Amino acid sequence: MNFNNLNSFLLFNKQIEFFLELSDEEAGKIIKAVFLYVNNKNIPELPDKLKYVYIAIRQIIDLNKEKYINKCEINKKNVETRWNLKDTK
Repeated sequence: MNFNNLNSFLLFNKQIEFFLELSDEEAGKIIKAVFLYVNNKNIPELPDKLKYVYIAIRQIIDLNKEKYINKCEINKKNVETRWNLKDTK
């Protein structure tokens, strides 16, 4: 998924459960992989344990990006509808 036009992404408080099960080194590898992903860089190969955590986080990031894009499209249509009316009284 392309993140070129976005300068942020969401992580959720409940995702701490993923990180609490990991060593600091493993958690760091996950965070680096997430930042590489949202900056459209190559993700290094991760061990299975980390790969599963990374995939779960990535799916949530993708879902939130999709929701954000859809909301922007709806807002754009609403603005266009509002400002394209001939009579705005």
